[in-house]
Amino acid sequence: MSAYRISDLISDAASLVRRRSSVRAVWLKKRIDPNLREQVLVAVAEAVGCRICSFAHREVILDSGGSVHALADFEGEEDKDDRTFTAVVWAQSLVENDFQGTSPAVDREFRDRFNDHERYDLETVATTMKLASSCGYEADGLVARLRGKPRPDSELGNEIIMASLYFPPAIVGGGLLMAKRREVKGVLRDFRSFSKRFDHR
Repeated sequence: MSAYRISDLISDAASLVRRRSSVRAVWLKKRIDPNLREQVLVAVAEAVGCRICSFAHREVILDSGGSVHALADFEGEEDKDDRTFTAVVWAQSLVENDFQGTSPAVDREFRDRFNDHERYDLETVATTMKLASSCGYEADGLVARLRGKPRPDSELGNEIIMASLYFPPAIVGGGLLMAKRREVKGVLRDFRSFSKRFDHR
């Protein structure tokens, strides 16, 4: 996916405002199965390259009572639900095509397995994570720069803007996760371990 700018963020935020009824239905009324929703969120975050969002939403899946098999579609194991697998492939394809559609084969499969309302809600889910994880990826670029390893595809000004928008809610979310698990060191240890695997994928 191409570099994420403030103009992209504004465009995505405006899209979500227009889709606010879908946002409420997905997250408050659970019109889309929460596990399917989280699988799509993880797929988008992974494809964008945001390790923080990827880790956080994996934790949501596991915390909801799922086992590691709840991540099977994303991890590439054999035990796959057809609808979930289709949604994950569709989401990854969207990112690869800069959210300008997917291949005809992926689109056809997506339309075969989901009705109009479901597709609209899944598009809302994907757009939400596109905004969050793209900000996270750019913010992570600032962290890399401070460590003396700036990304060649990233600019300092953009990193600062995205970091200022991303890190406050991310810190709150991390604090809630630690409070829920009732441990700080365990969450940090798991995140460091996940980050190492993520960086070498």
